[in-house]
Amino acid sequence: MNRQNTPALNRLVQAVQLVAAGAGAVWSFDFGVQISGLPLGVLLAANGAFFGAIMVRYVADLGLRRRETDSAQG
Repeated sequence: MNRQNTPALNRLVQAVQLVAAGAGAVWSFDFGVQISGLPLGVLLAANGAFFGAIMVRYVADLGLRRRETDSAQG
């Protein structure tokens, strides 16, 4: 497939990934600290940041695939 990824689109996805990673880290840290303390908070913060970033990329890839499929059909 010939992907039409522009540098601007890639930068936009990366910026949204950073925002999602930051939000996931903050919320997961707070949750971990409430249920078990600092060590679990740090672990869940890393997990939340990673999960937030990969979910944004997944949704972006789905949107790109749909856009390619739509343009190939018509």
